[in-house]
Amino acid sequence: MNPLHLKIGLLLLAALLLGVLELVRRRLLSEKYSLLWLASAAVMILLLLFYGVFMKLVGLLKIQNPPTLLFVISFFFLMAIVLQYSLAISKLSDRTRLLAQKVAILEERLADLKGTAEGGSKA
Repeated sequence: MNPLHLKIGLLLLAALLLGVLELVRRRLLSEKYSLLWLASAAVMILLLLFYGVFMKLVGLLKIQNPPTLLFVISFFFLMAIVLQYSLAISKLSDRTRLLAQKVAILEERLADLKGTAEGGSKA
């Protein structure tokens, strides 16, 4: 691998790692959602650092173009991240529906209490 390409790749992945860690530090990204980002960057860094192992994996999988393996690995990590976010959205959607139902019940009880209090004070 061209040493310049290796350095650029490592710099970009290090920037991703540091960016994710900074988002977690500022509490803009939850720790549980950062794990897949950190894992994907770490795997890519390891593949770049151990290029010989990467090339053996390319040969083992009979991939013609080595960058294709990087895209495939990235694709699977991104699919895992999308699945993680879909699960979180589904859970939040269910909680929002439940809260809306509870608020509606409380508003109805409040209206009944106001109606009872107004009816009792007029009589």
